[in-house]
Amino acid sequence: MCSARACLTIRAACGRARGSASLEKHLPAPPRRETTLANLAYRGFTLLLSALALTGQLAYVDVLYWNLSGLTSLGEGGLHPTLLSSVITGAVVTAVAVVTGLVLVFKKDGSTGAHPFGLALAAWGYMLSYSGLTILLAPASGSPLQGPFYAHLLLVEALGSAALLRFTAVFPAPLTPDALQAPDSLHVLLRPAQRLRLWLLTPSGPWLAALGGWAVVLFANAGVGRATEDAALLGLADLFRLGALAVAVTNLRASFVGADSAGRRALFWFVVGFTLLLGAVGALLGGNVLTMVTRWGIPGFNWRPVVLNVGVLGLIWGAATGIVYRGPRKPGPVARRSAVFASALTVALFLAAGMESLFQGPLASRVTIPEGVGTLVAAIAMGLLYARARRPLESMIYHSWADAPQAAGER
Repeated sequence: MCSARACLTIRAACGRARGSASLEKHLPAPPRRETTLANLAYRGFTLLLSALALTGQLAYVDVLYWNLSGLTSLGEGGLHPTLLSSVITGAVVTAVAVVTGLVLVFKKDGSTGAHPFGLALAAWGYMLSYSGLTILLAPASGSPLQGPFYAHLLLVEALGSAALLRFTAVFPAPLTPDALQAPDSLHVLLRPAQRLRLWLLTPSGPWLAALGGWAVVLFANAGVGRATEDAALLGLADLFRLGALAVAVTNLRASFVGADSAGRRALFWFVVGFTLLLGAVGALLGGNVLTMVTRWGIPGFNWRPVVLNVGVLGLIWGAATGIVYRGPRKPGPVARRSAVFASALTVALFLAAGMESLFQGPLASRVTIPEGVGTLVAAIAMGLLYARARRPLESMIYHSWADAPQAAGER
């Protein structure tokens, strides 16, 4: 029979054990890491697609300009100067995409969403290398392997979309079904779509959906009697692409609403990337109008793909920054400054086009004005306006965003 002191000691120990067990029940579960097999799959496919993408781009550049491999020659006549900037910048975007994808997929700190997004970038780079891969790997006409070759290109696109969906389901934190509206609370016609969306949040859902969509597109394409290489142009394929994009965007929105301050800041870096891309598109539109009015241009140089691909590189940078960067710099000021500068540049280009049209049109019969004066006037005017209005515009954007609900952390 134990003493009174010993009994008290045993009871206290039992109480602490019960309290510890009760506390463990209420503690949140630790974040689930990808399994070793999943990591190997992500890294293996990303490495394979990246290597093939770079090889395809090198093959494409070779047949256009170098002709070192002896495959074929496409760079004769006037093709070389018109395609130079497009091919070079396309190769740069492919290289940046696959290198970024490899860096993300081989990260050892387990950044949330790094692995699926790295695979998505590698698949995108693979699709950008379509021309080179076709020259390098496409079977001869009439070969029984021609159909599988073109079918695998569509499969890579489907897997890239699945990787993007998986990324939006886990970044910046795993998106749970509780974060989405219950299907039974929606209209009866919307319930199947919501159940599908919930299923796509599961680890296997996006991949099974990608394989199923790929098979359906191939069967539908064969049903209408089209060649396999035309399957990617089928309207049903476009419908699947838009559906995947819509799910990805709505997932990111739901993640933003439910994320903490650090999560919203990470997501807001994507806004920075899209701002840079939209700025490039605006500059492209304004530059097109200006060159149409003035007929300006550099012989043998196509500036349009350069501007657009710079915006694409900005999008990749913003996305990668959101995944890996956890430093003190906030994305809000970067987004505001980029938006104001891109808007000013676009307006300046349109204004320059209008001034050149005015000086070389109605005023040309009354006074001789040298070409380029309108562009100079527009540049000076917009420069002065930008210097005076930049801070007020950034402040207006800041306050309009700050007044929105759940906008903490990214400002």
